Amino acid sequence: MTAPQRRSRKQLKRLEDLTPKQFMKVLVDNPAFTAIADQMPEPVSHLDRSRGGRPAEYPPVVFLALGVLAVQTGSIRSAVRALADMWDWIRKPLHAAAPGYKGLQRGFGSPTRSQFRRYRDLYLHGDSDYAAVHDEAVRVFADLAKDNGYFDRTGTIADPDISDVVFGDGCVFKARFGLKRKGLEFLGDGKWVNPVTGEITNRLWDPDAGNFVQGDKTWPYGLKYSIIGAHNGHERERMFLNFGQLGVAGNTDGAQSHKEAERSVDLVAEIQQSAPDVYGLVYDMALRGTHHDTLYQLGMFGVSQIHRHSDGLPKSLVLGNHEVTRDGRTAGEINVVLYDGAPYMYATAGGDRHLITLEAGKPMRRKNRTTGYRWYRSYTVPCDPRINPVLHATTFRLRLDTTDEDKNRKRGRAENLRLHPEGTPAFKTLIALRPVSESLNSWIKNHQVPHRRAPVVGHARMRVHLLFQALYLNIRATIARMLRTGQQLPFTT
Repeated sequence: MTAPQRRSRKQLKRLEDLTPKQFMKVLVDNPAFTAIADQMPEPVSHLDRSRGGRPAEYPPVVFLALGVLAVQTGSIRSAVRALADMWDWIRKPLHAAAPGYKGLQRGFGSPTRSQFRRYRDLYLHGDSDYAAVHDEAVRVFADLAKDNGYFDRTGTIADPDISDVVFGDGCVFKARFGLKRKGLEFLGDGKWVNPVTGEITNRLWDPDAGNFVQGDKTWPYGLKYSIIGAHNGHERERMFLNFGQLGVAGNTDGAQSHKEAERSVDLVAEIQQSAPDVYGLVYDMALRGTHHDTLYQLGMFGVSQIHRHSDGLPKSLVLGNHEVTRDGRTAGEINVVLYDGAPYMYATAGGDRHLITLEAGKPMRRKNRTTGYRWYRSYTVPCDPRINPVLHATTFRLRLDTTDEDKNRKRGRAENLRLHPEGTPAFKTLIALRPVSESLNSWIKNHQVPHRRAPVVGHARMRVHLLFQALYLNIRATIARMLRTGQQLPFTT
């Protein structure tokens, strides 16, 4: 009797053909998944029933897998069904990772939607419990990015590659329950009144949401977050590295919540702790001089456009006279002025005053003994016929970050002088990440059901959902890179 022939197996060729079972195989085998699961709180009634409650049937690793699977399938309900179809196959590696749980033993089914929600709301709702998970997630996401070729100094500080920097943007997720009610007045706590009849009506609402401004000048009612990502220029390989809440819960976009750029810089600093070779942050015009100074102190630089005056012209700042040298000897002085983020010099020729561009040289970063970094860049006077020939090809060094003298004179050096000003090749290369940041925000919204709204109520649940989305996107990026580079995937079709 001849043995039955097995169907030939082939390697996955397109990321679009990835099935939930194949994705789960890569997920549970990835060290990032197990590292995050190890930081998730253990159910208190699992081993010690003296604290009350029934014994836990499933470990935290199961609920992490279920939450990530919900991002791929669209909802927890569909994820529960998908997990049930593959439960006999996935139960074994999960049982090996967390033995002793009744639900992982043979003959028991997968967890239900209510069990997932119960674990999430009991053990991930508190700030301290979630903080440990988030900190570990940021670390493993940075490590995963480095494994995928990010932050390996492909370029230099003077000519960076897009894989050496991160990008960020603020994003408003519309609340699951809208606030507007035609013809009614809002009283607070979800209560509405009809101004004609005086009838009070209760309605579901999100107490953590508020009205926040977007780039298109709309004010949606929802939850605002800062999103930090990275991209290497290859399709489907962008990564989601960190995120943080913006604004005050329940308040509108007032003075207290205008800290988007400051929060984003803090999020990048968290990434830098695990990826010290991050060169900088690409952001929109919310990144001001004080934020650039903070990045300089951390050893990074910012890339953003210069703010304009009401007449549309870029900001300018006169720095005054600076000595220029040739072969180590003083050759004279030039009057330096900052315009549109770059240094220029004044020169008088033919009775007119001219603004002449200075040629940028190599940037220098120096570490202070007690504080952060100091940033300098050398500049060369061009051989322009409008300039005194004595000054041709002379050089001088200019400080990029704000000095104590600048602060005393209330002079915003970092606001008006950039390492990579507009119009330079490096700026054109890096500012291309701005559309990628918008695309990442759109991807996050498109994977939120229903109707591009927050799938949960409140920040405590929303941040857990964003963690699931980040892990899902980063594992997909890892698979996309393996396909691009021809690596063997841990499954066959």
